Amino acid sequence: MTKRIFWGLFNLIFPAECSLCPNPLETIKEHYICSDCIKKITPLDLPWCDKCGKPLSPSFNQIQQPLCRQCRTMKKYFTSARAVGAYEGVLKKAIWLFKYEGKTGLQDTLGHLMADRISHLGWADKVESSSLSREGIDIIIPVPLHKTRLKARGYNQSDILAVFMGKKLGIPVSRNNLKRIKATVTQASLKRSQRIKNIHNAFCIKQPDKFSGKRILLIDDVFTTGATSNECSRILKQAGSSDIFVLTLARGL
Repeated sequence: MTKRIFWGLFNLIFPAECSLCPNPLETIKEHYICSDCIKKITPLDLPWCDKCGKPLSPSFNQIQQPLCRQCRTMKKYFTSARAVGAYEGVLKKAIWLFKYEGKTGLQDTLGHLMADRISHLGWADKVESSSLSREGIDIIIPVPLHKTRLKARGYNQSDILAVFMGKKLGIPVSRNNLKRIKATVTQASLKRSQRIKNIHNAFCIKQPDKFSGKRILLIDDVFTTGATSNECSRILKQAGSSDIFVLTLARGL
């Protein structure tokens, strides 16, 4: 109650605004983004590709495990990839502010959105039944930045989200075992075939035994073609990881 009164008085004197619109924030409940903007995030609904999560046409509703054309023709090393929403509108703007404008305080709102998505997907749930025995997620790993880009930006947005998720879900986070050893060109400027070539052999694992037999949750901000997530997953599979689940804030449509 005391905290609520304090923030109520604080907001009267120093009213906070949403990072994405002029709406005032309710500081107790909202972190940088107002509830109206959160409601504008475009959810990704079924049917989607069973592997990469790409939204599919309604005709795929009758298929039990539908795959998009890319996942039917190209090897995917991750088990499944999903996102909070479409890379457009308020979510796209929020990611830009978080990633390029230093608005790291957005981690609370964005991290909660990712945690809610994990809960909905059930990836972190432990299952014990007569027909299925499955552990939850063993380790959370952020997609790493190369040291030169990390120095220039000052932080890795995926690392911030991974740490938040680890605390929220009570799952250990491995922040330094998966390393980016190749200073690649920014993926956003490249076509799909160029992205695959650009990111190939860009990662290594310092201690592969730490990931052997583990179920991994790989965290990144945006899934476009999936080249980065797939290359990370390839290296993790080489280290003996049993399953790799990819979760991003957004994915391209």
